Amino acid sequence: MDHLIEDSDRLKPCPFCGGDAMFTVEQREGHPDFGGHSAMCGTCGAGIGYVFACGDDPRHLLLEQWNRRTATERWAVHVQGPDDLHACPDRKTADALALVLNMQFMRHQKPGGPLMVATVTEWPYSHEAWQQAADELQFVAVEA
Repeated sequence: MDHLIEDSDRLKPCPFCGGDAMFTVEQREGHPDFGGHSAMCGTCGAGIGYVFACGDDPRHLLLEQWNRRTATERWAVHVQGPDDLHACPDRKTADALALVLNMQFMRHQKPGGPLMVATVTEWPYSHEAWQQAADELQFVAVEA
């Protein structure tokens, strides 16, 4: 009996581009992985290695492997106080931006004024929203 993929068992979006993932079967005769099953991104082509079914439906195994892979994390800096969220292209940039903002906040903090603190966090919204916001960021971390 085929394993049925339920709504709760869907492939997660691609960790690299956020695109939709799909199951594939290598169908080119003569290819060393002919008949192998895989999961891959339909947008950027990222994928996991082939699994050979040996009579069983391998989608449940591929689903487990694809969904537990290490995702590229989407980083942001959350400024508590005005509750701003700034998308950053990577963790290094997020750390540097939080440091610079916190130094500015300490320098310009007025007695009795609102406390502002910048903390690094993972981006809580969609990949598309993160990408758009990260593209608009005008801050670059440089090595000293």
